[in-house]
Amino acid sequence: MSGLPVRAQLLPLPSGCRWRLGNDRDRDRLLACVCATFAEAFPQQDSWAHLVDTVDRHFDPQQAPFWWIETTPEADRACLEIGCVWACKGIGQVTGEPIAYILALWVDPAWRRRGLGTALVRAVERWADESGFAAVELQVFGQNAAARALYERLGFQVAGLWMRRSPLELRVG
Repeated sequence: MSGLPVRAQLLPLPSGCRWRLGNDRDRDRLLACVCATFAEAFPQQDSWAHLVDTVDRHFDPQQAPFWWIETTPEADRACLEIGCVWACKGIGQVTGEPIAYILALWVDPAWRRRGLGTALVRAVERWADESGFAAVELQVFGQNAAARALYERLGFQVAGLWMRRSPLELRVG
């Protein structure tokens, strides 16, 4: 696998924003972004503690890179992370080819509709291309119409359908 894309290769960002590559010290911030993504999609759920295991299982900035978009620092305030994408190497379930898999993508609601989501996806696509992966894949929650529209606008196509039935329903039904 080749190295991570250098900043010069990433898409330009709006004024006041900059790229930052994730590192070993970012685990807790990454976990917070993953939890925020799920909490927004499922506001009725109280706890996302189980996501700690998911983050711990995949957290390796060299093999599962992540990119931050943050505000540039000013004299009166520090940088704020306003977007993040986290990816890893995967294996295409149909083809068996190596793929880049987007584990999570988050943009602060106050910063949406400014091209940050597109820039984050493009960072993963650049990494996938440089690494020789056959494709980029992801899952998106069906009720997340804005994310689905973004991914479709970027050329992603539905390749499957995630279905679920709880064991309780099996016993009752």
